[in-house]
Amino acid sequence: MSRLRGTFESLVSAGDAATAVEIAAEALPKGALLVSGAAENVSAEYGADSWLVTIKFKRPAPEADY
Repeated sequence: MSRLRGTFESLVSAGDAATAVEIAAEALPKGALLVSGAAENVSAEYGADSWLVTIKFKRPAPEADY
């Protein structure tokens, strides 16, 4: 999994694109909000039901310590 400023990619095994995005979104940092998710079928390269998922997320604002 690579993480770059609110984006990461993950190789996921799932029956369809929507499920692949849901599975990948489980790896979001605590409190992060999902902005978008896209899944590309890569079954030819990695085997049946393989998806390369790109997740974009928004990190939560830091909590103020008053």
